[in-house]
Amino acid sequence: MIAGSPTQDEAGEFLAQIVSLYNTGVQTRDFAPFLALLADDAVLDFEGVSERGPLEGKDAIEQHLRYDPPDDAIRIKRWKYTGETIVAEFSWTDIPEGGGCLFVERSEGRIMRLPIALGGPRRLFR
Repeated sequence: MIAGSPTQDEAGEFLAQIVSLYNTGVQTRDFAPFLALLADDAVLDFEGVSERGPLEGKDAIEQHLRYDPPDDAIRIKRWKYTGETIVAEFSWTDIPEGGGCLFVERSEGRIMRLPIALGGPRRLFR
């Protein structure tokens, strides 16, 4: 293990925390606990959906969640940890056949980049 690098178990716990706080935000419309996981200069990018990003900085992400909040929680189907990135395939709870992949890049316990590939790429798990 590289100094400061999370283990597989720590990565899994971090992913579970992200999903829990996100899903709570969907239900309550209070995303403050989820936003606390982000670095100030975090980037949220919806790959393949140019009108939705990338959102650069915690303030831009907060504005997006406030004025265009998501309306469906997610469920992780499977995930893996490679280097400093957690890759997780997810589905929507209301539309199980929909979803995509999250790519969580973190540093010092904060999310630095969160690219979301809607609809894929499931090929990463073959």
